[in-house]
Amino acid sequence: MKQYNQFILSVLACTLLLVSGCRSLPSDHTDSSGFKEVQLEVLKVFSANDGNYHFRSYLVEWKGQEVVVEDSLVYTNYQVGDQADVLVMYHDHPDENQETGCLGFTVLPPCKEGSLSSDDTFSPNSERVQLEVLKVFSANDGNYQFRSYLVEWKGQEVVVDDILLYFDYQVSDQACVLVMYTDHPNENQETELLSFALVRHCKKRE
Repeated sequence: MKQYNQFILSVLACTLLLVSGCRSLPSDHTDSSGFKEVQLEVLKVFSANDGNYHFRSYLVEWKGQEVVVEDSLVYTNYQVGDQADVLVMYHDHPDENQETGCLGFTVLPPCKEGSLSSDDTFSPNSERVQLEVLKVFSANDGNYQFRSYLVEWKGQEVVVDDILLYFDYQVSDQACVLVMYTDHPNENQETELLSFALVRHCKKRE
């Protein structure tokens, strides 16, 4: 669990650094950490909200495979047909016994005024629910793999990532999902964040 938490924090840190620093890379750039920027056409937009909390991600095609790109901080508003700036992330699995590496996709947000400060904090609330798997998205690049699941939540289609490839749900399976309501780390943003993660047991926290 400690390795899992460190891995998730490293992925979140990369996203926040890109937002705060407005990093711009040439389209063919791949750095030594296993990151590559590409432009991909948006095939479908997944969007959900619960009050002022919002979720957004995009279906794209990458190397002939359908994958889902997260917009964790809801900074973009791409429409079908738009070209999205996407960061492809290659990570070694935090469990050294796992030979498969982890492949992830996140949107590169546009530069905006109001960077994140060191005092920004998250105030999450969450609940666990069981949701039926409607579709499985899977991709690979060599030994690196990506997997996520399309589910319906409150009448809205959302996508849940299996970052560490711990699950192997099939269509119609019941997935246990943690729904997280999070304050936006940038105080200039009125929109709050809604996100979804897979968990092993569907029991609401005490």
